[in-house]
Amino acid sequence: MKLTYTKEDIDRGKTVEPGWYETVIKEAVDEIASDGQSMNTVVDFQIVGGNEGKFNGMNLRTWFNEKAPGISIPFFAALGFQVKEGATVETTACKGKKLLVYVANEMYKGKMQNRVSDYRPIQ
Repeated sequence: MKLTYTKEDIDRGKTVEPGWYETVIKEAVDEIASDGQSMNTVVDFQIVGGNEGKFNGMNLRTWFNEKAPGISIPFFAALGFQVKEGATVETTACKGKKLLVYVANEMYKGKMQNRVSDYRPIQ
């Protein structure tokens, strides 16, 4: 086997400094959760601004699960979706939209990881 690495592959292991970043949503796809019992929406962001451009082009990822839809409310509200009782949101409709995200760092299985922890609309 031969492996060819892309910039995305290399950047995936880098830690972004905590802070607010302007992003564009590259992809939002639905997939079966690892336990096979529910669905996740996987959202991939690309940093396009913030921290003097130091991390522009780097990618971030977050997940929402259908069993805990409340966790996705700040994300969809920041994108301008109507989030109220009885509302339905098409999770994949956010591709290409811009959004401010707050990136935190946390340990996961002994390795520092980027975690998208908050969202704001771009004014």
